[in-house]
Amino acid sequence: MNNRNSYILELFRECNKDENFEQYSAEVDVGFQEYGDTLLILFEPSDGAMDWRHNFTFFKKPYNDMEEPYYVHGGFLKCWRIVKNVVIAKLHSRNWKQVVITGYSHGGALALLAHECVWFELPHLRNGRILTIAFEAPRIYGGFKVNEEIEGRWNGAYVIRNNQDLVTHMPPRVFGFCDVGEIIKIINTPKKGVIDSHKPKWVEKALLSKINRNSLAIIEERLKAAGLWS
Repeated sequence: MNNRNSYILELFRECNKDENFEQYSAEVDVGFQEYGDTLLILFEPSDGAMDWRHNFTFFKKPYNDMEEPYYVHGGFLKCWRIVKNVVIAKLHSRNWKQVVITGYSHGGALALLAHECVWFELPHLRNGRILTIAFEAPRIYGGFKVNEEIEGRWNGAYVIRNNQDLVTHMPPRVFGFCDVGEIIKIINTPKKGVIDSHKPKWVEKALLSKINRNSLAIIEERLKAAGLWS
């Protein structure tokens, strides 16, 4: 690949190809791709008003029996539970050496929940071999700050935020939600507003821009090392 930021751009495009996904409900599609010992998990983008109703529900416990209790967004949790067992079965289908997870918008939120699941299910990958890129993802964590005892579960998770994309600020902090993982900010020139910044067209243009090369360098190197599309 010779284009600027080519691996992350290819990953974003994979998030938006209908043929990559299998539908498990009217609200959740997931796809799997295998590259040697690396598993790529993809989650659908938001598709219609039904998905976005989930963006304004409140938080719930993700598990009943939790040594370190915490809360996540109830709507996204409902969607994640539809495909959780499918994902877990795939995780245990062979001895994966690395797992890469991605999704755009609504799919980005599910990717962040899946990241924590992989951390729990495959402890041998906790040494930097779980990588999640959540493009323009809403917030999933219920709390004004991530509990210190569990914030490490999202090591290796990155949220790509184009300009001040409104979706990445939802639900608002005033409702008691906050970000997980690391926020990577990119920009368009000329800069787009909070609505246009979320659109795939402008996200892709920002990913192509040399202005964002340094911001995306760490993800680009990790994707290259994962062996996707090599």
